[in-house]
Amino acid sequence: MITIQRLGLLQAPGTGLNRTLPRPCPGNGLTEPKRPVCERVNRLGLMLAFLALAAAPPGAGAVADSEDFFELRIRPLLVEKCYSCHSETASSGLKVNSRQALIQGGTLGPAVVPGKPAESLLIQAVDHTHSRLRMPLGEKLRPQQIADLVRWVEMGAPWPRTPVEVPLVSDDREFEITEKDRQYWAFLPVRSPALPTVQDTRWARTAIDRFILAGLEDAGLKPSPEAGRRELIRRLSYNLIGLPPTPAEMDAFVRDRSPQAWSRLVDRLLESPHYGERWGRYWLDVARYAEDDLYGPAGNSQYTNAWRYRDWVIQAFNRDMPYDLFVKAQIAGDLLQHEDRDRLLAGTGFLSLGVWYYGAVQAPQARADERFDRIDAISRGFLGLTVGCARCHDHKYDPIAFKDYWALDGIMASTVYREYPLAPAETVEAYREHDKKVKDLEDSIKKFLDEQSVQLSEMLAWKTSRYLLATWKSLQDPDLSRDQLAQAEGIDPELLEGWFAYLTSEERQHPYLKAWDDLRARGGTLAEATRIAEDFQALSLAVFAEKKEADEKNHIIVESNKPKVDPETAVYLPNGFLVEDICHICELTLEPIARERYILWLDLFGATDLTNSFMKEDYGLFRLQDKKLESTLEGEWKTYLATLRTRLEGLKSSSPSAYAYLHGMADSARPGDSRIHVRGNPYDLGDTTPRRFLTVLANGSPQPLDRGSGRLQLAEAIAGHPLSARVMVNRIWQNHFGQGIVRTPGNFGRLGTPPTHPELLEYLTHRFIQGNYSVKALHREILLSATYRQSSLHRAAAATKDPENRLLWRANRRRLDAEALRDSILAIAGTLSPDIGGASVDLSKDARRRSVYGQVNRSKLDGMLALFDFPDPSLSSQQRAVTNVPSQKLFFLNSKLVWEQAGILADRVHGKGNRLDGRTVDRVYQLIFGRQATQEERQLALNFMDSVEARSHPPTDPLRQYLQTLLSSNEFLFVD
Repeated sequence: MITIQRLGLLQAPGTGLNRTLPRPCPGNGLTEPKRPVCERVNRLGLMLAFLALAAAPPGAGAVADSEDFFELRIRPLLVEKCYSCHSETASSGLKVNSRQALIQGGTLGPAVVPGKPAESLLIQAVDHTHSRLRMPLGEKLRPQQIADLVRWVEMGAPWPRTPVEVPLVSDDREFEITEKDRQYWAFLPVRSPALPTVQDTRWARTAIDRFILAGLEDAGLKPSPEAGRRELIRRLSYNLIGLPPTPAEMDAFVRDRSPQAWSRLVDRLLESPHYGERWGRYWLDVARYAEDDLYGPAGNSQYTNAWRYRDWVIQAFNRDMPYDLFVKAQIAGDLLQHEDRDRLLAGTGFLSLGVWYYGAVQAPQARADERFDRIDAISRGFLGLTVGCARCHDHKYDPIAFKDYWALDGIMASTVYREYPLAPAETVEAYREHDKKVKDLEDSIKKFLDEQSVQLSEMLAWKTSRYLLATWKSLQDPDLSRDQLAQAEGIDPELLEGWFAYLTSEERQHPYLKAWDDLRARGGTLAEATRIAEDFQALSLAVFAEKKEADEKNHIIVESNKPKVDPETAVYLPNGFLVEDICHICELTLEPIARERYILWLDLFGATDLTNSFMKEDYGLFRLQDKKLESTLEGEWKTYLATLRTRLEGLKSSSPSAYAYLHGMADSARPGDSRIHVRGNPYDLGDTTPRRFLTVLANGSPQPLDRGSGRLQLAEAIAGHPLSARVMVNRIWQNHFGQGIVRTPGNFGRLGTPPTHPELLEYLTHRFIQGNYSVKALHREILLSATYRQSSLHRAAAATKDPENRLLWRANRRRLDAEALRDSILAIAGTLSPDIGGASVDLSKDARRRSVYGQVNRSKLDGMLALFDFPDPSLSSQQRAVTNVPSQKLFFLNSKLVWEQAGILADRVHGKGNRLDGRTVDRVYQLIFGRQATQEERQLALNFMDSVEARSHPPTDPLRQYLQTLLSSNEFLFVD
């Protein structure tokens, strides 16, 4: 890590470029040597963009979320797929039941190299990229499971340590909830604690301060002095609206010395429409909000109306929707009997915009994984409990039974995806009829091309021997042109290249070319090669005929067993994906062909290449597609295809505009209870589990939740339980102070961290509930406290006693998150649009809209947001990680956004053709830092301009370079 003090750069008091760094202590050897300003100015430039960034301490959220990720995604996977061979039995010397065992590895070396998935044998084995290892035996993990393992290794392979005091639940005992379980602090009713007695009665402004001060006094600590007014307004503005105050707002607050100045500022920012943008984005992390899916149909995985849920969340915060209603709307907004029911309907986007697996895996597994996603988001987001850990067995640490999970699963299984049109019925019907015509014609074109492709592949198969002989001749005489060989044999030169790669590969997974391989190894005659080629051609034609006959029989079986689609009960996923299209064949017995013959068929005729990774192609050797296939069509076939495409183009050009709709949820036409999945296996079903709430959170025995899906009853139970209020209060506190009172916001269970101030959490939760769940009222109470207004200055003595600032003896210095950083650059340059709501934009192309309105894609996150720790939208995120990596520093040097906005800002503050003066430097400092420049900073800026102009002919935007440097500085990037 670079230490700026030792480099002797810009260490003069008041220099804005490193005001957030600790000052050097007298006598510590780090004071800066005296140098003239002009000697140092030449080192400013772009080098400063590297050095001005302070090392940000890793956030506890990174630890908390990585542990949740491990418990929810990795541990169950290792148990299910790996433990049978690699736990006690340690096949090949490898155990996977601890982090150390994985790092130590087995006979082949370390299985995991933390942070380096490409070098980890575990990843190579499950991804089938290792030369020999293919794990698990007999199968391959699903793409999402492999991606989860890769992500886990990238995280550093975190493996939570179990606290000693947490009892481990045994798998072989009958699950029971004891009175001690029910008396766990998070599950108890909310109480109103008495205010503690404190010695320093002058400091405390509110009841919150009494609780904080009591903890400090018990530890022999004192709170910090109040921060300066410029620091306070900047802190509050970022906290509430995610934007810096304007110079005018800053000056007005500094000049306002009335006792009500602070409370007026708080109220003004709470009423700003930008407040909902800031606090709505916090919630969207929890809701794992995204606008596409990794597993959607090819080219059709976008959720085109997802932004309506995002806007609903923003408006819910702006209107100060009571939090209990906010909870119920997102779980069961479609079922609420409320005067604003239509305005609440969009809330079920919380469920409907989660991950859908479509046909990525077999239907039973896909639907079970989708329900897991909803249960996990609900339980961690609203209740702070890792209920998903009970999917395969009773929860190891918390009183959550295996059957509790499957009781909730029944509720989610009785809930289906539904789109709610925002257009008249006749408009919707006209659009759907036209869309059906388009899809039917697209299907006709695809069917025609598939038929031609299959027919052509059979015709080409009669030339199989020619491809083998041409390959043999090329091997015997490498100087022969393969194009000339193809012409001589009457075969296609492109196909010959594929055959040459296939016949010279060692990766084939069938035995039918063993004679060929032996011939290559020992050498032989053309006559021998001809005999082998003819035999292989005969086999290929026989396999084609066998597969064709099996397909015809299977088609009859499938069609005769295909259920009729009942519009009332059909289950659709987003983008019109009909679940029954893949589900109905799961239990059918189809006509097989032998495995090795099937692999040969795939190699030669398959519509999807599953075996020939060396070819890097999508289809079998003789299965032509796209332009290559169409180039073979002639006469009426070619005319017919052109006619269909012309008709399709005409239909598309006359398509009515797509109507607006809400992504939502609804009760299934046939709600029912789930059968438990033994060990989480959807193909091994156990007893039926009645739908109900979590046993430990119910008053007495949980009552059945059997009105419809039970979703509304579940929503009411969650919204009415004090645990959900505690979780939200903690989340609000966390976003004001950087850490929650409970520092594991998604885990209030025994593996989570206990509250630092339990009485304060109870007090605030009680106030929250008594205040009709008003989030804004809770904000106001927190923000009016002396605790919030403390300075962030470091005090060595206090840090020795409380290095993590758990007792809040000062404010936490915090780095701007990705959205606030981008939005601030635009706001300072004067290009940020004030528009609220609307369809999402591509942030890489639109440098006006706020970041909250940017497209959030699971398939590919925006580069800048991802760089500055935007969370993975496939998983509910309870707290942002805070990383400090070199690429973040390089962003300020290389970012097109920063350079363009620096140029716009240069025109704003200076215009073109005028010489920079001290007044312009002051204006720059007011815009970027909210203060005036010091005399030394003015001189430093002017000298820098002179230096760049003297060295460059013509001058290369010295003001722009200077502004780029200021935008790269600590004082801009951090909030005190």
